[in-house]
Amino acid sequence: MKSKKAKSLLRINLKLCFILILCAYPIYSQQTDSTLQKAYRYNSGIILDEFFMNWENDSKLTDSERQYINQRIDADDTLKEVYEIAKEFYLPVYTETKYFLIEDTLKYQVCYSESVELCETYNYQGRINIFFPLRFDSDDRRILYLDSKYNQILYKYFSSNETDIYNLGEIYEAKREIFNEKLNFYGKKLLGFKPEHYSKSDFLIPALWDIFINKNLDKALLRYRVGFLSYEISVWQKINDNWQFIKVVGQGGY
Repeated sequence: MKSKKAKSLLRINLKLCFILILCAYPIYSQQTDSTLQKAYRYNSGIILDEFFMNWENDSKLTDSERQYINQRIDADDTLKEVYEIAKEFYLPVYTETKYFLIEDTLKYQVCYSESVELCETYNYQGRINIFFPLRFDSDDRRILYLDSKYNQILYKYFSSNETDIYNLGEIYEAKREIFNEKLNFYGKKLLGFKPEHYSKSDFLIPALWDIFINKNLDKALLRYRVGFLSYEISVWQKINDNWQFIKVVGQGGY
C-alpha cells in the first residue's frame, strides 16, 4: 500500500512540476533579453532574428512621428526642402545587403553666399540646425534607423570582451558565420574586425553629414561619407519641383 501511495504521490508531483514549467515558460520567454550580446552568447539565430525584427518595428514611422514631422515641415519652408533633399539622397535604397542604416538626425544650414559652392567654408560660422528624429514614410523594411538606443547596443556589443573575435579562436567560427550574414550591412565583414574605439560612422555608408541650402531654397550643397575615411561634396538643384543631383565638386579623405 505504501509503495502504491508513494508512486501515486510521485505521479502527482511530476504533473505539478510539469504544469509549473509550462506556466513559467511564457514568463521566461517574455523576459528573454533579445539583445545582440545575448544572441551572440548563445549562438542563437532565433534571438538574432528577433533582435532585427524588433529593430525593424522600431524603425517604422509611427502615426505620432508622422504627425510631428508634418507639423514641423509645414511650419518651416527651409526644413521642408531639406527634408526632401535628404529623402532624395537616401531613397530608394539600392543595396544587395539585407539592411540599410540611416542616422536618425539631420543637420543643415542656410547659406547666404552668392554661390552655393562656397557654402562649405560657411560651415564654421553658420548656425547648425538639427532635425530629429529623421524618419521617411517608406515601406522598405530594409531601412533601419540608427538611433541612440541601437547605437548603444552596438557600442556595448563591440566594446565587450566576450565578442572580441581576436581572442576567441576557431571554435567561434560558427558564431561568426551566423553574425556575418545578419550584420553585413554594407558588404563589410563586421565580425572580421573589432573597432579599437566604436564609432557609429563605421556602419553609416553613405552618411549625410551636412546640407547647405541657399536662401532661395533652390540650390544645395551636400557633404557626405561615401566609404572608409572618404567623403564627397556635391551640388543639388531643385528643377521642376524636384531635387536633383547635379555634380560632384569635391572629394577627400580624413
